[in-house]
Amino acid sequence: MGSLEARAPDWLWPGYLLRGGVNLVVGAKGIGKTSLVCWLAARASVGDPIFGGKPLRIFIDSQEDDLEVVVRPRVEAAGAEMSLIETRAPGRLAWKFPRDLDALIDYLETRERGGRPVDFVILDSLAAYLPRFTLAESAGETLETLTLVCQRFGAAALLIHHFNKYGQTLEAAIGGAGAISRVARTVFVFGQAPAEPVGALRRRLDGRGSEAEVEEVRVLACQKLNVARKPPSLRFASTTVAIPAVESVHRLRLLGETNCSAEALFERVHRPAEHESSETEIETATTWLLAYLLDGARPTRGTVADAKAEGISARTLERARARLRCEPIHPAHLREQLGEKAYAALGEQERNGWWLRLRELPDAPPEEWTKP
Repeated sequence: MGSLEARAPDWLWPGYLLRGGVNLVVGAKGIGKTSLVCWLAARASVGDPIFGGKPLRIFIDSQEDDLEVVVRPRVEAAGAEMSLIETRAPGRLAWKFPRDLDALIDYLETRERGGRPVDFVILDSLAAYLPRFTLAESAGETLETLTLVCQRFGAAALLIHHFNKYGQTLEAAIGGAGAISRVARTVFVFGQAPAEPVGALRRRLDGRGSEAEVEEVRVLACQKLNVARKPPSLRFASTTVAIPAVESVHRLRLLGETNCSAEALFERVHRPAEHESSETEIETATTWLLAYLLDGARPTRGTVADAKAEGISARTLERARARLRCEPIHPAHLREQLGEKAYAALGEQERNGWWLRLRELPDAPPEEWTKP
């Protein structure tokens, strides 16, 4: 023991993510974990003060989402320095561990020799990169080896993971018979924040209700961190923005700290709130959106606001929009799509925003429209 050197933790994100090991973010499917990792990659790439103020080099890959359609737009929307973020080349197969651990080492060695060492490796999702993660022995050995790789190169690995459907406790919902939680140096839960009716009322009284209504709040809470005190949980606003090539891109914005715990986030998944979207609500939203767009294109921002006034959440509206295969209209194409007369009557804000229209009308109206 006396021959060992006592060292302080080597942080990538001080207080939150550690170098030299595996960090884990787990949450329910569809909660926005991809938006979170894109936010993390962007903040790290620009040298955000929370990452120590020095731009970091990142490798990010996803086997859950299309790199060009989902990941690339979200990284851009988060304000990343693109030259410092690398990903898998188009057409190349993604890694599978433990089979491709040598390929990961070769990649990190090549970047290190070239003077471009990788600080942050983000992989989505754990189940895709570790196909045998449900076997405790296999998962443990693979993650331990990945930890050694991170220690060798001084990098931090972040794996994204989904809760399973049958786990009655947080650790059971992570799976791997406890091996995943044991080896991971940090474990965070990402989920939807519990309702805050007092906060919502305060925002309305402050005149900020219209903006808050189109945002959903997410929370990142620490479940495991053995080398230091658990950091404060963080609140994020989850909303959609436009970038030059894409009309609607999910983006997170850090709001501040919160007292919400990882266990509270898990309980919300384990026992969903009564008001969360059901199939009936999606069908209702689909019918509403069909009627709303039946007479022609409408501004996207106004559509979201009007849906909210009808009690339809942004997420439920998005699902209804997908079912109807609605088509977005870029501001540059509005004159062509709406016609010269209609375009001339628009205000400046309407001309500069995206619009939404039905791609095609259904073969028959909804059944309830035909009832006497």
